[in-house]
Parts: sequence; structure tokens; C-alpha cells
Amino acid sequence: MLTFLGNIFARSQNGAAASLDAEAQPVNEIVVDGAPIFPLSGHLSLHEGYPILDWGAVYEWAVTVQPDSRHSQVWTEVEKAWLLHMRMALGPQFRLRQTNAAFLLSSLEGHVATATLTYMERTLNRVVALLDGKRSIDHALALGCPLRQ
Repeated sequence: MLTFLGNIFARSQNGAAASLDAEAQPVNEIVVDGAPIFPLSGHLSLHEGYPILDWGAVYEWAVTVQPDSRHSQVWTEVEKAWLLHMRMALGPQFRLRQTNAAFLLSSLEGHVATATLTYMERTLNRVVALLDGKRSIDHALALGCPLRQ
């Protein structure tokens, strides 16, 4: 469970919230050195106008990426790409923001979004501490990625 949480939030801990470029367009494929191209658009389906990603297909592709230490980075790229597709579906009032530990897709004002992301990071650290008895997510992230079998 701890490594699963680590993968979901696998970004280093050193940055303030940043809004991604409002004009950033979603990508249709994920290109990563050491892996075949992942055709993201081929694994997206629309349900009532919202993009639904086949996460099983993402997993099958992600485990082919070598070395294993890159699985977190690959998963993060897919999350970001999918969230950009979702942002486009939700409309121009939505922004995708990120810290080094989380993404937030919302229509919240900047300062409220920043506070929300700060809360998300603090809560993650608390969960990690409860599950592992450690005070830092860095330790949890060092345990590995759940994509390894």
C-alpha cells in the first residue's frame, strides 16, 4: 500500500504550486526513451463528453519502460496528459496546477488552489507517517514503484 501511495504522489518535495500553461494542449501519444510510443488517444474513450482512460493499458505499457526506476516518471506523464484532456472537456474555467507531489484540476482561484495543494501534500505526509512510521514521503518513494511485480 505504501509503494502504491508513493507512486501516485511520486514527485520530489520542493516546489510551490504552479499552474500549467492555460494554452497547453493535450498530447495524443506519450513518448519515453526506452519504451514504445504509447498511443494515448487510442486508449481514451468519451463518456458523456469526458475522457476515460484505459488504465489497464497504461499499466501494461508502463511496465515495459526500462529501467524500472523510471516507472514513476512515466506514470506521472500519463496522468498529466490525461488531466490535460480532462481539462479541455471541463472548459476554460478549469486549470491544471501541480506541485512536486500532486496535480489539481479545478476551477479554484489561485490562492485557494495553492492552499488545496499544500493540504494535499501535508495529508500525504501524514498518511505515509501513519502507514510506515516515517515523517517523510521521500522514504516512501524510495521503497519503489508498485508497477514492479
